[in-house]
Amino acid sequence: MKQIPFFSLNVDHKDKKAIMRSLNNNWLTMGSQTLIFEKKFAELIKTSKVNCVATSSCTASLHMTLLSLNLKKDDEVILPSLTFVADINTVIFAGGKPVLADVNSYSDLTISPESIEKKITKKTKAVIIVHYAGYECDMKKILDLKKKYKFFLIEDACHALVSRYKKTYLGLLGDVGVFSFYSNKNMTTGEGGMIVSKNKKFLYNMRSIRNHGISKSLIERNKSILSYNIIKPGLNYRIDDLRSSLGISQIKKLKRNNLKRMMIAKKYKSFIIRNKIDVGIPFQKKIGFDYSYHLFPIILPPNINRDHFMKFFKNDGIQLSFHYIPIHKFKIFKKYGKNLKFTDYISNKLVSLPLHADLGKKQQDYILKTLYKYFKRFKKNPQISL
Repeated sequence: MKQIPFFSLNVDHKDKKAIMRSLNNNWLTMGSQTLIFEKKFAELIKTSKVNCVATSSCTASLHMTLLSLNLKKDDEVILPSLTFVADINTVIFAGGKPVLADVNSYSDLTISPESIEKKITKKTKAVIIVHYAGYECDMKKILDLKKKYKFFLIEDACHALVSRYKKTYLGLLGDVGVFSFYSNKNMTTGEGGMIVSKNKKFLYNMRSIRNHGISKSLIERNKSILSYNIIKPGLNYRIDDLRSSLGISQIKKLKRNNLKRMMIAKKYKSFIIRNKIDVGIPFQKKIGFDYSYHLFPIILPPNINRDHFMKFFKNDGIQLSFHYIPIHKFKIFKKYGKNLKFTDYISNKLVSLPLHADLGKKQQDYILKTLYKYFKRFKKNPQISL
């Protein structure tokens, strides 16, 4: 068996042709392909094209969104500790004070509404929720909290491309939704992001901020008069037409690829349960067409060392990963995280198995065989050296 990477870049000849067409159009920066990309993404998640703004990354999307809130020094933004550092970095760079919350449980790694409510103060201005691994947060409870405490709700839907909650696509339930098209996501533009909102004034500001605060994009100015106005301080968070053309092509196969991911996740869950392998399976009962299956996380039992476990797989040619090192485990951010019981426990026990659309049957079987072999060999004595 050849090496099995954790991730495989799903770029085919059609994607490459789309990029070449964009190159041949003699327009590389943000232009007509970006407008089409925004329109196609809006169609994908069943919203109006005016509700989507493409950006250079999800980090850019988060930063612009938080800048729009005009956060003051002591204004607080609640977010989960179990997420990528972009969430807390953008809060800090936008002038806010991050407050880290716990996950629901060992079986549900999305942010806990109870933890959110315990962290809310008079200084709370916003809450960032993360639809971890492509599964929805407890939206009923979170939306009830939003109504009660009047905070601004940002959905980090980077893992949740076309995941749904009660037939509504994730990213459309809060004030703003942000998406990532980084290379390891379910669809990619290499680097890239999207902002989704129903607030037209907010989106107008996003379009301006991503383009240096200029009132009109270059393609708009070329259609009329080249003169423009600066309506607010801005940044260069534009996506370009090369990446947008790749995004247009990738959208076409996203749902098909998510279906492949679902079948692999279903196979993994069934095998682990049937063979009574001693690992926790977060989101175990969630199987169906409403999820994106971005990750397949497992939680190791207390007596198993994660480094030992991952080294065993590496020796058998299988690359594993983990998502994530919780934010409060980094020394620089330690002061922001307190009373995070579940996150603290899983911080050294969480492992992600390979899960992507290009993972073949033989590779899937080999991964599961290796998992079975590990626990058969080391369950009683996990300290045996490899």
